[in-house]
Amino acid sequence: MKPSHSTMSASSSSATEEVIKQRKRDSRNEEGLVLNAMIYLLAGEGYSVTVIKTKRTTNTNKMLIPETITSDDGQIFTQDDIRPMSDVLLRSLGYEPITLPATSPKQIKRNREAQMSNGVLYFLTHLGFLFMEKKTKKASVTERLVRVVSITKENMIYTKDDLFNIGEFIENLMADESTSTSKVVFNAELLAAYDDPLASQYVQPPTYIQPTPVYFQPTLVQPQIVQQPVNVPYIQQQLNVAPMYCYSYTPAYYVPYNQQQYFNNDRQDM
Repeated sequence: MKPSHSTMSASSSSATEEVIKQRKRDSRNEEGLVLNAMIYLLAGEGYSVTVIKTKRTTNTNKMLIPETITSDDGQIFTQDDIRPMSDVLLRSLGYEPITLPATSPKQIKRNREAQMSNGVLYFLTHLGFLFMEKKTKKASVTERLVRVVSITKENMIYTKDDLFNIGEFIENLMADESTSTSKVVFNAELLAAYDDPLASQYVQPPTYIQPTPVYFQPTLVQPQIVQQPVNVPYIQQQLNVAPMYCYSYTPAYYVPYNQQQYFNNDRQDM
């Protein structure tokens, strides 16, 4: 007996729904692992990143959200300091930050994750890192999370696979360390304790490249002046580095920052 048309339609619909769910899980895994890897990169630069223990995820990799980022001289950047950096990053890439208020706990959570991920990525660019962006569709009701396919510093490039491996290592380290504490501080000392032998199970050596341009030939463009003040007032003083340059995926844009266009000299409260 042949299956009825309604049975076949239901089966096809179920299969389609499962494919969509799997794609969402894959996307979620990618976002979480890359943010975890960025925590590793910050720790390797001498920063201490504090992450609060939260409940485990079941079907996806755990995205670790920094509670604070502390420099080697004791300067503390809270989430209230980091999230506004997302707006600066998005505008530098030609996107407008979302203005619609979140209407559900899920949207609030998603916005927070995107802003923190973007903020940490922007933080890294002020430490000399460059990234290649993966273009994605605009989110309709939540903040855009900038996706990356590689992160580069000097003559070294971390590919997507490198970032995934590092992200899994950080996730496992968090699980191991949080069994006896409610928060974990990721720093160079903690990573060194796990580098041999545990880290070698997860972290592959980054791919080395020649110190020659690997991105598209950049086109110089003028950044737009942000009319509304961005609440990242003292990052320039605390991160005393050269102006930042961002590269997008296709085409590439070389965006020189006029710091005074994006930062106020006096700190403002949220």
